[in-house]
Amino acid sequence: MPIVGVICPVDGSYQPFEFCIQCHQERDKSRPCHAPIFALKSMRDNHIHRVGAGISVSTLLSCPREVALTERYDVYEHVMSGYNKARGSYTHAMIEADQDPPDWIIRERRLYLDILGVRVTGQPDEVDTKYHVLVDYKSKDNLPLKPDPSHEYQFNAYAYLLRHGYWMDTNEKANIDIKVIGAHYLTWKTKIDKAWKKKPYPVWSDERMERALHERLQPLIEWRESGILPQCNPYQTFPGRWVCHCNKIEDQLKDRGIDVYADAQ
Repeated sequence: MPIVGVICPVDGSYQPFEFCIQCHQERDKSRPCHAPIFALKSMRDNHIHRVGAGISVSTLLSCPREVALTERYDVYEHVMSGYNKARGSYTHAMIEADQDPPDWIIRERRLYLDILGVRVTGQPDEVDTKYHVLVDYKSKDNLPLKPDPSHEYQFNAYAYLLRHGYWMDTNEKANIDIKVIGAHYLTWKTKIDKAWKKKPYPVWSDERMERALHERLQPLIEWRESGILPQCNPYQTFPGRWVCHCNKIEDQLKDRGIDVYADAQ
């Protein structure tokens, strides 16, 4: 199910989107939140653009326990977390502002492929069919100093779908063999000398990508068949400075009086 509301930055309460948006529209001075209304509406409407997406490549990057928890329970999101995610949408809006791309460029077109009986989808930002290049844009607080393994997985999953998958809008096979993968990182910080950075990533073999996809899909398949919450298994951990979102969701549910351990685990 989609995220149903926000964790209010004023008092930490759990509020439905419409209550929060109404407070802003009616200039409720008792709740002095400075979040822009368009950011709140972007959080509210994010799931609309993902209707029919099935299990997306982005979903496979998440901890399967996190995915299962958000499927089973209503979840509220911190406004700043939602805003940070929404910045990716703002980047895509800038891509769409280009009204005359070359004929060989395909942008933001969703693909699908059935794997292990499950529909997996992905929507790469930009596919250059003339030079066989896949480009994905990433908004970051800071431009990366080294490659991101989760991005490498994501881009190669797109490349796999482009080789073997089908376009969602036409059901035609894409049949595009990607030779080069590149990330185009952007930062919103203006007091720096460089606001963007290109970084290449290796192209995986089909065998390596299939193993990785099966590994990430299996816990979700088992969860949907059994109803037993999967174990925490994020794609990548950063010891000492990273906490899986499933822990944060469980803490939120506990705060709201919901005990996930009372259900089947």
